[in-house]
Amino acid sequence: MRYLLYFLMFLLFACSSSGDEKVEKSNIRLFGTNAIKFVGSTSKEHADLFEKILSQNHKNIDTLIIDSSGGDVSGGMQVGRLVHEYSLEVIVKNICASSCANYIATASHSVTIEKDALLGWHGGATQPLYSPVEFNHSLFFQIKSFFGIVDEGQSISEFFEKLQNEEIEFFETIGVNQAVTVIGMMPSLKEQRDAPLFSFDIETLRRLGLRVKFEGEQSQFSKDGSREVQIFTLSKEKLDSLLKFHNKAIMKGT
Repeated sequence: MRYLLYFLMFLLFACSSSGDEKVEKSNIRLFGTNAIKFVGSTSKEHADLFEKILSQNHKNIDTLIIDSSGGDVSGGMQVGRLVHEYSLEVIVKNICASSCANYIATASHSVTIEKDALLGWHGGATQPLYSPVEFNHSLFFQIKSFFGIVDEGQSISEFFEKLQNEEIEFFETIGVNQAVTVIGMMPSLKEQRDAPLFSFDIETLRRLGLRVKFEGEQSQFSKDGSREVQIFTLSKEKLDSLLKFHNKAIMKGT
């Protein structure tokens, strides 16, 4: 477990800053008669608002239209659990990256990526196995404040272990391979990385458990022309090899 204690600094703050780093306007509201439109970060505040709107209108809602470059990990999982629980279709406009890709795009039985929209990952709870990040107690205090945690007696190991277990349980519930969040960081692929985010060909996404379709070609470029997503095309044999390597790394790391 010790390597997993280093992940959260990168996971929390990189998750909220990947992709488009411009100030993101927020807009979470009913859209038409059967959808909720979610524009903005996966903050706890936004997740709570989404849950409130959904709970008040759940008999009519079957679709989530989302545009988010990521944000709070727990907020992302909160939205993802609701997407899974209510069997919501997800439509991605513009971008779904980081926590949005990790926990919302993975949670739906049907995800449509609109033409020129981006879908991309850049890390998860097991990324320290491939790219360790150091932290200190001052940073730990900032992270706890970020989540609104006031338990001063909680140890670093208890805090990190709880969050990692939460993510493991999340992926088991939605039936998607947790490795989707970190495959692009693994040896033989990370050396090829030349974009902030990574994604996979449609067949690899399917093998990992995602239900994604693209309107047009998978997009790699943002509206300003910069390359944001690197798409890896993996054979079944290559993917199986990477997943075996990942499972061994987890066993060794714990």
